Amino acid sequence: MNYCFISILFSLWLGLKFFTSKGGLESAEITEILARAHDLEATVSAEAIEQVQPVLQPIGLMDAYSAHLVSLVRKGTKSQQDKPLQGFHIIVDAGNGAGGFFVDKVLIPLGANTAGSQFLDPDGTFPNHIPNPEDHAAMKACSEATLKHKADLGICFDTDVDRAAVVDSAGTEINRDRLIALLASTHTQTD
Repeated sequence: MNYCFISILFSLWLGLKFFTSKGGLESAEITEILARAHDLEATVSAEAIEQVQPVLQPIGLMDAYSAHLVSLVRKGTKSQQDKPLQGFHIIVDAGNGAGGFFVDKVLIPLGANTAGSQFLDPDGTFPNHIPNPEDHAAMKACSEATLKHKADLGICFDTDVDRAAVVDSAGTEINRDRLIALLASTHTQTD
């Protein structure tokens, strides 16, 4: 199976990430794809291209992905409860990137109170702050919201939700090396 992921890097840049079952494509492979597309374009008439009727089939990847995340958390908590985060107050600061789904499709089904979550609607102009868990303004906004709403935890996502940082109930940022150390110590304790 082959995949292509789109990565939004602020309002002016769009990146594509290509994967096959063997892993991500390298620069030489991308160059070959572009050369083939160029050669194909030169051999096909404009009329033939206009006659192509693309078949688009919407598939619910976000729903499937979210359900998978929910199942991983349920399994990871080793709880028999359907809502293992019941009683926890967790806010999300998506920075107007793609992470807003995490509130309604992951945390709420797990029972978390998400009141105070902010900047959940995607907006490529990022009007509130850059969605980057290494950015001071982003972490400050997440920390302030966590404290203001007396949340147990705040989560700050990057633009395409492949990186995150957390803020504890005291407003302390746990990102970069501290987050890795925390995860490692938690994993070691459960082994």
